[in-house]
Amino acid sequence: MEQRLTSKAESASDFPDMAHLAAVAEGTSEVCRALSNPQRLRMLCALSAGACCVSELEEQLGMSQAYVSGQLARMRAEGLVTSARNGRQMLYSIADIRVTVVLAGLAAAVQAVSAQDQPRDQHDQPEE
Repeated sequence: MEQRLTSKAESASDFPDMAHLAAVAEGTSEVCRALSNPQRLRMLCALSAGACCVSELEEQLGMSQAYVSGQLARMRAEGLVTSARNGRQMLYSIADIRVTVVLAGLAAAVQAVSAQDQPRDQHDQPEE
């Protein structure tokens, strides 16, 4: 069997653009940091059901107005949520359907891992 050797130029072009990968990694890291807070995750889950104003989130989640507003500002800066004025209220919503998909994927992964950690019934245990 003959093995094909490639030149440096050919093999270098096979690798992805490292600057692009670095930018993607940095952006992904920022989003992961934003999602690492359980309270922000709760807000995003509430917003996945539809747009809400600060007072609705405050009431639904039992958090202070100042805290909700601050966390929404951070998530807006990260591009996770958007806001739109509706009269005197500011309505917040998920910025992109992919955020909801990521949340659902994370929830499914956590459930799968949690299910693996559950003790098995005695009937499922191998006999000794």
